[in-house]
Amino acid sequence: MSYFVTNEKKLRHALQTRASRDNEVYIETSGLAAGAQLHIEFYDILGKKVMQEAFENSITNIISLASMPQGLYLYKIYDLQGVLVTDHLIIIRE
Repeated sequence: MSYFVTNEKKLRHALQTRASRDNEVYIETSGLAAGAQLHIEFYDILGKKVMQEAFENSITNIISLASMPQGLYLYKIYDLQGVLVTDHLIIIRE
């Protein structure tokens, strides 16, 4: 079993992120153009980039975290104009 602990909160530019127990993080957007190019980057606690992914904006975007080991991560979501949000995520696997 895997699960994630993160703060579900409303973010700038009408972005919401929430983690799930099925190795995914959901990014929900409103107010951003459909099809806009977005990027997400994950960093470990030492600041090393461990994952990055580009995706086209839709109402709900799903990013798989199945390949990431247990730990504390910082992430940022950005578009061509700059960073939209930064936050943290804890992955706990049992």
